[in-house]
Amino acid sequence: MRTSPVGRRRHLSRELLRLRESTGQTADQVARALGWTPSSLTHIERNDWKLPKLHLVEQLLDAYGVTEDAEPQRRAELLTYAEEGRNRGWWERHKLKLSEAESIYIGLEQEASLIRIVAPVQIPALLQAPDYARALHQDPARGEAAAAMGTERQRLLQEPDPLTMWAVVGEGVLWQQVGGPDVHAAQLDHLAKLASSPNVRLSIYPFEARRPLPPGFAHLSFENVIDPEVVYIPSAGGETWREDPNQVTPFVNLWEAILPSALPVKESRRRLAEIAAKAH
Repeated sequence: MRTSPVGRRRHLSRELLRLRESTGQTADQVARALGWTPSSLTHIERNDWKLPKLHLVEQLLDAYGVTEDAEPQRRAELLTYAEEGRNRGWWERHKLKLSEAESIYIGLEQEASLIRIVAPVQIPALLQAPDYARALHQDPARGEAAAAMGTERQRLLQEPDPLTMWAVVGEGVLWQQVGGPDVHAAQLDHLAKLASSPNVRLSIYPFEARRPLPPGFAHLSFENVIDPEVVYIPSAGGETWREDPNQVTPFVNLWEAILPSALPVKESRRRLAEIAAKAH
């Protein structure tokens, strides 16, 4: 299973919450027993910590009965999550400076089993050719860093246990000559190659669709049932997250609502080939 520090921290927080609830104790009761403020425990259970502190995790495990004597294997597993959650992901050491939300998204991307993306404006990063990624940035240094990061991220689609991706891309995105005719043609070829993989589904949202394509979002699902689904919404004003099931469900419904207007996968491949033929 693919892992990342971001995913480990998130998973650890969920596990600690489950353990407390299994003991029947409230957050206030546990916090008072440990001499903590209630907000300290709330931050941990909501995954609001920057880096897990091992001694705090050990105290919580003791309080929940997950001791060396009672559950040594379970304790070791959760402490390993805490240790791995203290690491930095490769993307955090990258030259491309990311916002906190972008960094979290790429971290969760490493552990996701399925990502559904709606892309009305540009090719999703996981499907971008290097020159296309460069052309999206006015600063050449940032463009070069973005291209390198995109290449690294796309390894997820080619691993033995690859990420499954389903992208609904507006047809206008495929016609726009980002970076010029040569870059445009190369991007279409790159997209066609990736879309031929069994774990990548491309659905083109055609010009003839009777309803508009909504603003972009990414919906991430995870193999481990304890990890809730997440919706990431990029925007010029700042990225936002949805993790509460009541907030995620509307995006699931929106995805289901737009699919009938999108071209089926086989027809999307034919449409992409037609656009690429005119670009060359």
